[in-house]
Amino acid sequence: DSGLSVDVLNQMPGVRSARWAGPGASDSENNALLLRQLEDVPPAERTARFICAMALVLPDGTEHVRIGELRGRLTVSPAGQNGFGYDPLFVADGYRITNGELDPVAKDAISHRGRAVRAIVPVLIAELHRLEPVAQEG
Repeated sequence: DSGLSVDVLNQMPGVRSARWAGPGASDSENNALLLRQLEDVPPAERTARFICAMALVLPDGTEHVRIGELRGRLTVSPAGQNGFGYDPLFVADGYRITNGELDPVAKDAISHRGRAVRAIVPVLIAELHRLEPVAQEG
């Protein structure tokens, strides 16, 4: 699962990010609500992070969970047409433009989802190698 955690909002909207403005809310409605909630918050306190938790459960029941995180801050107005969700409001640490302004390849390289995938892939590969002899016997 994935979500946006905003520090001054006690880590909300979290896993409810896509439904923050209500069921069926659009990205622009969610962004507008978030901006209203942050309107009196100074820029230095608009810290946030995207988080993605990825889980893999092996046939023997062993569970592996990996977390990908992208820290940054929220702007006072949306910028950029790329991405989706809160991307037009989020500036990753070390960047000067929003995720919505980043080209898709650059965003994917730093994204919380990409980080979670890259963290869990070695577990999946190791499991596939472990099962490989069994697959060849069958």
